[in-house]
Amino acid sequence: DDLFEVTRQGLDFYADHFGYPYPFGKYDQVFVPEYNLGAMENPGCVTFTESYVFRGAATQDQYARRANTILHEMAHMWFGDLVTPVWWDDLWLKESFADLMGSLVSAEATRFTDAWVSFANRRKAWAYQQDQLPTTHPVVAEIPDLEAAKLNFDGITYAKGAAVLKQLMAHVGRDAFFTAARNYFQAFEFANTRLTDLLAALSAASGRDLAAWSRQWLESTGVSTLSWDGTHVVQTLPKPTTLAIGCYSFDETGDLVRIDRRAVELTEERTPIDLPSADLVLLNDEDLTYAKARLDERSLATVESSLDRLRDPLARGLVWSSVWNATRDAELAAPRFVSMVSRFAAGETDPALLAGVLANAGFAVEHFVADEGRAAARRAWLDTAWHNLHEAPAASDAQLTWARTVASAAAYDDARAADLGALLDGRTSVDGLQLDPDLRWALLTALAATGHVDLG
Repeated sequence: DDLFEVTRQGLDFYADHFGYPYPFGKYDQVFVPEYNLGAMENPGCVTFTESYVFRGAATQDQYARRANTILHEMAHMWFGDLVTPVWWDDLWLKESFADLMGSLVSAEATRFTDAWVSFANRRKAWAYQQDQLPTTHPVVAEIPDLEAAKLNFDGITYAKGAAVLKQLMAHVGRDAFFTAARNYFQAFEFANTRLTDLLAALSAASGRDLAAWSRQWLESTGVSTLSWDGTHVVQTLPKPTTLAIGCYSFDETGDLVRIDRRAVELTEERTPIDLPSADLVLLNDEDLTYAKARLDERSLATVESSLDRLRDPLARGLVWSSVWNATRDAELAAPRFVSMVSRFAAGETDPALLAGVLANAGFAVEHFVADEGRAAARRAWLDTAWHNLHEAPAASDAQLTWARTVASAAAYDDARAADLGALLDGRTSVDGLQLDPDLRWALLTALAATGHVDLG
């Protein structure tokens, strides 16, 4: 039922917003055993990995990610199948748009209205990481042959391209963006296109010359870092960009609420901005541009003490993204990040944020904590996960997410080996927690990793 509902919602949205009815005679979705791809957008017959047919308990985050993939592949019926790039250097013409549409349509046409939270916290984290590697490349890449093409199905073509397109939508306006898409499909139906064809459609619809924008965002590499020095917004890789700055302060109930929003167009390395005094200055509020946003010292102190008072899930997601990026870049000590997760994750109500920050905390313990402190950090993280597993509401998404986190943490520390063994053989239980095959296997794997499985 869920698959059919999301499919109906997506087909209706695309036909309406693209101004072009579904272009093929049928629409099948086939789930393929042992499929070596996530999914493939064959015209009229999309194939998916069988892992999207859940065989055990699944969280709303898993359902949301499945919906995103369905809508991503469906977008390809227009971007990719109805209109196809001439060559692989314009792979972004289909993948970046489909990645953007997966989140946009989820948020606007399905029950997964917080899809942009996951996009900001998970998809863009993938892009930021890959854009800092020696292997990064422009969104519009030079592809001399098919071997090179295979290498570009990555976080740059998908997630960075989608983030850049979201920034473009903010830059030219939503109406102009979809007007350009409608004109593009009408002009090039069942034909091949290049970058210049789409830019021409966007320029005509918006009245903006996008040649310089394209050079800066599609034809160059690197991710800029935004910071606030009290008087200026500073960007390390100056590019023309449109963003919002949110100023948050505590209200009479103790919640962090936005007291001011500034829409800003940046072009230079330093841009003077007059902002009111605020407990939290959130650069790139609403996640309109592609950039890592740092927190100033006052803002960092605010979220370290009161992140749970920031009620808006997208704003929280941007804060989590900011502190995680700072941790990865060795500007925030890993124990501080893990401490924030340990303190606030139990109260996180967004399932995508919860799953993401727990995974990041586990990664930080294993890869970023100093060698001499890792054993203690492993034990503390396992204890945190075990405690929150038992405190989470019975049969909730949070309980299942914490159970998976226990299994992951227990693969590195055996302090709970006896407890896990008792869970597996039924001598004890956690109220509401179903030990389906996936969870049982994860717990058994943790015991095997720490030498607590008797092969005899």
